[in-house]
Amino acid sequence: METIEIHEFSTGIIPEILPDGKWISRGFKVGEYMNLTLPQVPHSVGRAIANKGFEVAKDRNSQEPTFVGRVVLSISNEEPDYSVVAVVTTGQDEYGRSTSFYRYFLCTGKNNIWQILDWINTQQQQGINPVFNPSETKEIGKPNQHKITTKSEINLPTEWQKWLSSQVIPVIIPIDFSDLQIINKMAEIKANALPISWAYNVEAIERPEQFIIIHPANTEVEANLSQTQIKMTKESKENISTNIDEAAIETAIKGLISGSQIKQEWVENLILKIQTGQITSKYLNNLFDNLGASNAVKQGNANAQMVRLLTLRAIFIPETLPEYLNWLNITGDGKKEDEKQKISLKLQSQLKNYQKSLDSLISAGMNYAFYQILGGKISVPAFCWLLKTKGSLWSMYSSIIKQQVRHDLEYIENNLLNISIDQEIEQLISGNTIWKKLISHLKYRRYRCNYYQPFAELFSQLPDYELAAYFHQLSNGKVPKLIFTSAFPRLKSIYQIRIFGLNVRQELTVSDRITISIKKYGVPVAVTFLLLLSHGLSFVLGYQASKLNNGTIAEQKKNEPSPFSEEQLTDSSTKNVSVISSVKMEKALDNFPTSSSVIREIVRELETEILSQNSTVVTLEDARLNIIQAIKQILENDIKLQYAGAIEDELLGEPEKYLEAQKQWIEAIYSYQQRFFSTGFGYIEPDKQTAGRLKCNVADLLDIQLQQRPQYCEELGVRR
Repeated sequence: METIEIHEFSTGIIPEILPDGKWISRGFKVGEYMNLTLPQVPHSVGRAIANKGFEVAKDRNSQEPTFVGRVVLSISNEEPDYSVVAVVTTGQDEYGRSTSFYRYFLCTGKNNIWQILDWINTQQQQGINPVFNPSETKEIGKPNQHKITTKSEINLPTEWQKWLSSQVIPVIIPIDFSDLQIINKMAEIKANALPISWAYNVEAIERPEQFIIIHPANTEVEANLSQTQIKMTKESKENISTNIDEAAIETAIKGLISGSQIKQEWVENLILKIQTGQITSKYLNNLFDNLGASNAVKQGNANAQMVRLLTLRAIFIPETLPEYLNWLNITGDGKKEDEKQKISLKLQSQLKNYQKSLDSLISAGMNYAFYQILGGKISVPAFCWLLKTKGSLWSMYSSIIKQQVRHDLEYIENNLLNISIDQEIEQLISGNTIWKKLISHLKYRRYRCNYYQPFAELFSQLPDYELAAYFHQLSNGKVPKLIFTSAFPRLKSIYQIRIFGLNVRQELTVSDRITISIKKYGVPVAVTFLLLLSHGLSFVLGYQASKLNNGTIAEQKKNEPSPFSEEQLTDSSTKNVSVISSVKMEKALDNFPTSSSVIREIVRELETEILSQNSTVVTLEDARLNIIQAIKQILENDIKLQYAGAIEDELLGEPEKYLEAQKQWIEAIYSYQQRFFSTGFGYIEPDKQTAGRLKCNVADLLDIQLQQRPQYCEELGVRR
């Protein structure tokens, strides 16, 4: 008859044998075991013990041992699966304190727990109780031998099988069960594809979620376990870990935040568990919080260990990057790093030795942070600190981001006609969510898209001036001269270029406009343009000097408010209309870009309203033309106003005509304001009275039902 080898080992202690033969513990040998029959504890079994897979607590007065059975699966190809049974009894230390002591029995194979139980039963029949006993020494290489017998068939009654199938894990079984083989059989049935795990005669258990079957020692324990079971079923299963080496994960994190030399196994343990999906962000978040991450943020705790903890959290859980940067107080004001930032950067520098292993995590963090810039959760200076600071783990990704953005913009340019706004586009590296507004803008709209203004600032600082120019044009309708000339240094006296499917135009100074005029029309037109500008300036200076000489400053302030803001407009019943003064004309010209931006936005918003209400009747172009015509009609009924020429800057290359077209709009706006207010300014500010009234007037004229009327619409007498 064949025999099976059952090895054993026990909790490592420093025992003292008393005169009466009893013993006490004078301390534990941390990480060590005693009475081994094999050279060392198998690695997988050691990890299961470290992760509290056998942990139970014994009552001081408990006489009967607790049994824990568990199948431990191999975690490498170098060792087999094991069947393990732990026998747990209570004992005392030198101070009389009660604690639990373990004696472990194991054999190879995942279907042999019943063999160990059969051997234990044989020992008990011989009067030998196989419990923890430091006096009973064992030798390496001399395991317990057990003759293999035929496994007894255990058939649970039908009603018990039905009851068992209806229970949730962990199953709390009745107290009157006492047969370990039956309990093991129940675990086999309920386990399905899971490794078998059960605990018998339990008085207290720290991790009940790690067991399939639990047998309580008494009714009080049964009630407590039932309450725990109900609570567990309500909680998210994401927090329940069955085959996770939690001890290794916690050890790795504690090691990394300790400030000591980094061990490769710490980093590899964390990365492997994340990459294989063994641990989720939620699980990691809970672990970091248990170590103090959230409290450190709330309380402003800045000790070195907490700085390293929050840095690690930002690396391994990219969603926490915004909180990390805010906590580090990255302002981008050029100040030297403070102590917190230095500690964080030191850890990052150490982790650079593992950059390849961390690459997927850092890359995911970059993509997440890049998108958060648009939502304002991460500031541009903070993001640049990540990318540009020496020692930063994220610093090598600056060029990668530029390449990814260029790739996406080129793809959008080449495939715009075939792209649907709502479709998922695998070819876009940054994902279509980040470019949805851009695609919509390029495909359907002609207004500015200031949603991407943070990208204009970002690429100005990285720097990538070509990308900065693109996003400045997208957001502001023009590109600052320094950005434009830096982006395209070879373009001499050329003020416009097309990149990634977008016409990019340099912001023009007066001298630029004169240069353009000379090239296009010759010196006489340029001189005329210069005279027009200088005439306006001379008039303003002469007018102000005249007021000073005649002592009329006080009277001017009384009768004509200084045009600083549209907030000064007040409703007026007067209908007297006057011609706009030269002072106000100059002010309105300065503010014309704002006025044109507001008008374009009104057109865009009303387009959306028309199309949503008449989607099958009106085309986008028809809607747009109707709105523009309505604006012209409302503003002094002046159908000669040039929308494309002035509002969309198409006359920019013809300064004389461009200036005249702008003045016509300013005069119309001024006249419109005077119909409602005590005075006028000739320009429109966003979200102010003129913008609100104009939008409502156009909507009412075209019978557009606004879903949300601007606040200044409330003052209008007509509602449709």
